[in-house]
Amino acid sequence: MRDYVRGLTEAARARAYSGSMSAIHIGISGWRYEPWRGAFYPDGLRQDAELHYASRAVTSIEINGSFYALQKPDSYAAW
Repeated sequence: MRDYVRGLTEAARARAYSGSMSAIHIGISGWRYEPWRGAFYPDGLRQDAELHYASRAVTSIEINGSFYALQKPDSYAAW
């Protein structure tokens, strides 16, 4: 799965930044998913590094925590 995602995101990024086509953003709606560990995320990746890792694989990540509850400034800084 990792090879497919990497290949897809390289192509998506090339299209998004080529200027010859409309921007295309490939994204996810969150990043802390247990089933992704070892499949999308490499084995041994710390949970606190998952957002950083995911941000390098896709062009958009939805952080909708503020939709469900008012967050403290420290929460945003931690993301």
